[in-house]
Amino acid sequence: MKMILIILINQYNIMIYYSIIKFGKNNNLGFPFSYLQVQTNYQFYNSYQILMEKNKEFVGMSRLYYINKERFELGDFFIADKFRGKYNCKKKYYQILLEKTIKIAKKINKNIKEITLSVDERNIKAIKLYEKNNFYQFDNKSKYKLQSKAINYIYMKLTNLNASKGYSSGRGKLK
Repeated sequence: MKMILIILINQYNIMIYYSIIKFGKNNNLGFPFSYLQVQTNYQFYNSYQILMEKNKEFVGMSRLYYINKERFELGDFFIADKFRGKYNCKKKYYQILLEKTIKIAKKINKNIKEITLSVDERNIKAIKLYEKNNFYQFDNKSKYKLQSKAINYIYMKLTNLNASKGYSSGRGKLK
């Protein structure tokens, strides 16, 4: 298991901790069964979990599932109930975690060109969050995608991650 700890202290002396943990043979981190069905061992062992804590209290997490040298799948992204809709330095926690996850993906994999995700079509708040951050819907024909008889997924992607000023969907201005 590989773990990296990043500590950020803002102007209010509030510490935000990010633990970046690489999946390992002795550490499956509660890997969801749905991804086990679509990932190889190589992909599994090149996937990461990002935990966000504020003053040693769990805030949220996200996972970057390695698909290939140019793509991660964002999965299991959530914020603890206590922090949902709450702000830290004028940004909501979900926005802070998503931005940090994208930066970490770019740092871990210098060749990354896109981050994809699957979201339940009924989860309008999540869809709007991703759209706000330049993810756009696409027709996912990959064998590395979540599928369920109970859930209709919308597939979204963020591309052009190595643009000099930030990230973009490739369909508009850079952020």
